[in-house]
Amino acid sequence: MMSKKSILIIIIVIIIIGFATYNQFYNQNSDSIKVGETEFTIPQGYSEGILNTTGDVNLTNGSNSLIIKEYDDTDIQKHINDYINANKNRNYTTKISNLTVDKINIYKSNIVNNTNTLHYWFIKHDKVYTVVTWDGNKNTDGKVIELISSAK
Repeated sequence: MMSKKSILIIIIVIIIIGFATYNQFYNQNSDSIKVGETEFTIPQGYSEGILNTTGDVNLTNGSNSLIIKEYDDTDIQKHINDYINANKNRNYTTKISNLTVDKINIYKSNIVNNTNTLHYWFIKHDKVYTVVTWDGNKNTDGKVIELISSAK
């Protein structure tokens, strides 16, 4: 017959394993992600990937990634100019276009030398956010617009 101490240890282990399993399941199936002050709905087919070295949020569908970053200001033009200047130093030509979705002004960059590298900037909750991908394709604009439109 088991002692009360052994039964108590077994119950505690079962609770810990159950709690860890529940948390893992819950986090993997989350349909939203918080980046700084803003919550985004994760686009269908994407899930949260690992954080990069600067702590930016990575969403991935296995072959494409969307990196989301929050800046602690509203100077969107400064961030765009910094990006353009960094690209000039690499001898890349950057084109900036502008679109409005759900009353949110979005700036998009295309690098002429690398059409898969896309960068988007917008303001939400008095913060500049950026979404970056190095493996963009014909579906990227739609997924990024879906992501930005979901921002709460």
